Amino acid sequence: MMDIKSQIEALYDFALDNPQNEYKIIDIFRIEADFALKIQAATGIEVNGFIVSIDNYSIIHTLLRHGNPAKEAKHGQIAITKSDFIRLVDLLNAPDTIRLDIKTYKNGVVKETLIFSKEYEHYYVVAKEIRRVSKKGKTNRLILQTMYIRKKA
Repeated sequence: MMDIKSQIEALYDFALDNPQNEYKIIDIFRIEADFALKIQAATGIEVNGFIVSIDNYSIIHTLLRHGNPAKEAKHGQIAITKSDFIRLVDLLNAPDTIRLDIKTYKNGVVKETLIFSKEYEHYYVVAKEIRRVSKKGKTNRLILQTMYIRKKA
């Protein structure tokens, strides 16, 4: 069995070479009680037992939005690369900050997103969409929505 970072690397490669547009998802880890309490204290959201995941569609979305070096430089950001997705495991296990973002769309749909950030050589920001399910046998998830890197001043 491949370790999680190798699985993310393989998913990244799959996302870029997927002519049939197949869907694949990787579970990074299950949120345990201590981390869930930290998230709840910061956001008021209960996520104990949720699975933190990444899928090939979120990789493509992130690369389209934040993978162009010239475009990102205009915004004071750095383009996302393969190694940044692999770094997700470490970033999500020990974020510096966690906050909640709530958007209500015209059609009345409310979307809750947890924003995790971590300072390394620059500021990494990861948005994880909260997906709650009510069907028996289904799993609640925090799934990658997007990520970007802000340059340090």
